[in-house]
Amino acid sequence: MIKAIIFDLDGTLCDSMGDLRTAMNEMLRSYGWPERSREELIRFINRGARMFVAQSMPQGTWQSVDDEIVDKALDEYNKCYARCCGDDCRPYDGMKEALAVLREKYRLGVLSNKQDPFVRRLIDSIFPGTFTSVHGDVDGQPRKPDPRALDRLTSELGVAPEECAFVGDSDIDMLTGRNAGMLPVGVLWGYRGRDVLEQAGAALLVAEPGEIAPALARR
Repeated sequence: MIKAIIFDLDGTLCDSMGDLRTAMNEMLRSYGWPERSREELIRFINRGARMFVAQSMPQGTWQSVDDEIVDKALDEYNKCYARCCGDDCRPYDGMKEALAVLREKYRLGVLSNKQDPFVRRLIDSIFPGTFTSVHGDVDGQPRKPDPRALDRLTSELGVAPEECAFVGDSDIDMLTGRNAGMLPVGVLWGYRGRDVLEQAGAALLVAEPGEIAPALARR
């Protein structure tokens, strides 16, 4: 029986690509590098800020994500994102209403590969008082799709992994849910398509936020 739902953030709860693109292109311009389109940046998202920055840099700029140039670019990107985080980030249509319904029956949490301070800033601003447990990426701790990234959430939510659904828009999210023994639920309004979600093992697919509650009720 599902008792809790854990959500991804970017591309699931919110369309945050406006802010992400603003910050990334500001960083790229500061180095004299070409800017990236929304479509390009969508391809690079989901694997944490460091990989997001590295893949956005020009080809051949770095040999390894541990290179010093990536350190410097990431630091500059974080400064840029701190200035614009939340300026152009909106919840998907119907999301707030869907969460209000879900809160009546389920405990709710958030797990993102975005840096933890930015995750908390966005959740506090857009969804105040909605989620019991909220976590983003912290240096030295596992990130999605490692199932250990969910240990803090399940403990704070007071549930076992098999009592949780993991809702997200990417293959990383579906793999996270599967790896943890949770029910992986793919959303079709985010940054990845149906084929990607199905191939990654989505147990359920929903086309709009209001479908989440009835889909889980049928399980």
